Amino acid sequence: MNKSLLYCNMANKSLLYCNMANKSPLYCNMANKSPLYCNMANKTLLYCNMANKSPLYCNMANKSPLYCNMANKSPLYCNMANKSPLYHVTWPTSPPLYCNMANKSPPILPPLYCNMANKSPLYCNMANKSPPLYCNMANKSPLYCNMANKSPLYCNMANKSPLYCNMANKSPLYCNMANKSPLYCNMANKSPPYTVTWPTSPPLYCNMANKSPLYCNMANKSPLYCNMANKSPLYCNMANKSPPIL
Repeated sequence: MNKSLLYCNMANKSLLYCNMANKSPLYCNMANKSPLYCNMANKTLLYCNMANKSPLYCNMANKSPLYCNMANKSPLYCNMANKSPLYHVTWPTSPPLYCNMANKSPPILPPLYCNMANKSPLYCNMANKSPPLYCNMANKSPLYCNMANKSPLYCNMANKSPLYCNMANKSPLYCNMANKSPLYCNMANKSPPYTVTWPTSPPLYCNMANKSPLYCNMANKSPLYCNMANKSPLYCNMANKSPPIL
């Protein structure tokens, strides 16, 4: 075989034996084998085409360590086409996160942005978007949404957490939260002192039909007044309203 002791064409044999044509130690064409062995054509250590394998191995075509195309894999791995080696973010105590950062800026902002279809809520498609935590996460965590030219904490989160909503050119804390909690309702013909202070934000006014005296219909009022038909706290439909004093 003219091969070294540990390298040879051992079809269906031990992990340490394979057809090593001009390869380095521990690299070979081991179809359906351990994640440490694969067809490493001109690749670096620990990188190979491991379809349906461990999240640490993938098709690294001219990529840097820990970057690969992990379709349907762990949320920690994704398609980092032509990216730098350190696009990641250590969420609480988790390991580095890698994703598809197409046309993104350096590791300063990019971290939490990538194209992770059907993946963890920490990953999403942030095409030319604003600061971290904003992305197109359809049916995902309330921390991610479609922020098309919007301000922080505003997005199109249909049927999502009360912290996210469709803020079409609106100011912070105002949005259309259909079918939400009973804290906001249509209080037609009610007096103005119906308010609620959420954490440290200003009073919130809305349309609470047949609801508690804390909510009312403050049409054409100052900031933080809106029409919240069956909505959740902190969010309402502020059509043509003035911005809040935050």
